[in-house]
Order: sequence, then C-alpha cells, then structure tokens
Amino acid sequence: MQALQEPPVIDIEQLYHFVIGLRGGDLSVRLPIDGGGRATEIAVHLNRFAADIQTLLSEMKRISEEISEGRFGGQLQIALPPGPWRDAVEAMNRMEWDITNQIRDCVATSARLAAGSIDRPVTAPCRGETKALGDNLNAIRARMDLGAKAG
Repeated sequence: MQALQEPPVIDIEQLYHFVIGLRGGDLSVRLPIDGGGRATEIAVHLNRFAADIQTLLSEMKRISEEISEGRFGGQLQIALPPGPWRDAVEAMNRMEWDITNQIRDCVATSARLAAGSIDRPVTAPCRGETKALGDNLNAIRARMDLGAKAG
C-alpha cells in the first residue's frame, strides 16, 4: 500500500519574508514554485503580482523621468488583466497624452509667434496652468494682430 502524500504547502516563513519584502519595497522577492497543487498556484499568482508591480513602477519611473527631461508623448508599456491596475495604467496614459497635447499645442503657437506669425492660436483643450499658458499665448497673438491692424 502506498503512503498518502502530503499536499504541497506554502512555507509560512517564506510567505512571511515575501510579504515583508513586498511591503518594504523589495519587488524582486519571489516564492519558490515547487510541488504542485493549490500552493503552487498561489505562489505563481503572488509572484506574477510582484512582477507586475515591479514592471508598473519601473514604467512609471521611466515616464516621470521623460517628463522631467522635457520629453513628452511616452506611454506606460505594460499588459495587465482588466481591473483596477489596468485602469490606473490607462489613467496615467491619458494624463500623459493630455499633457503632451497641451504642451505641443502651446509650443507650436509660441514658435509661430516667435517667427512673427499670428495665424495659429492655441486650440488644445487646456486646464489649470497649461490653460493659463495657452491664454497668455493667445493674448500675445491678439495684441500682435491689433498692432498689425493699427500699423
């Protein structure tokens, strides 16, 4: 008669160190995947979760650095299943796209103004400080137009 085999379990000490590591910001922590059964499935999912968070934070840092360097248009490149994590990525990408459009529109108008042309207003829907920038550029454009008509 064969002895009954114990089902694989997650070692509580390994799980403890995994959770403490994640909580402390060590996103490289992983649980061992061995044995099979439900314990292995749990380890696989927890490891995937840690890897997804690690990738997400890396992408957020990359986009933040690009914006700080004055480079716009970047998007978070991470595939996540539907749910709040993907919603957060999509929200970040929309925010970056909105900022990019506002800044590029203001840059295009200011370049035309610097060249002496008043033919291009700021037209991107801007809010907050970029709206103030767009409004100021459009005011300069209007003054230049009045000056050209008066002269």
